[in-house]
Amino acid sequence: MHTEHTEPFVVNACAAQLHRLPTSPGPPCDAVATLNSAYNVFTTLDSLLRAGAPLPSRWALSGHDGDVEPVTWVYDALSEALRETGETGPVFTALREACRHWRTLEGLLRAGSPLPEPWRCA
Repeated sequence: MHTEHTEPFVVNACAAQLHRLPTSPGPPCDAVATLNSAYNVFTTLDSLLRAGAPLPSRWALSGHDGDVEPVTWVYDALSEALRETGETGPVFTALREACRHWRTLEGLLRAGSPLPEPWRCA
């Protein structure tokens, strides 16, 4: 169970683990395991942020105002890529797409983009 004290650590650990994906998605033969691992990490991060956990410290958000459509589109594309199942070929392609989308999402958030719609707490 996560508490207020462990949430920042877990959020930062998840973001750091996902940050390593873009530089090394691994060989195609490991794609299924790597994608499943990335899915689990992203699901943890997503759940925590939806519940209002503190944002990863590496994200220098300048505010929450602005057009959320572009960042939400990237979030949705990442989420969809992470849900791919099946043969090694399509899963490896999805993993590469997930890496690209994570790099884009994190870049947007580091540059001060508003949060994607699912992470915007009321």
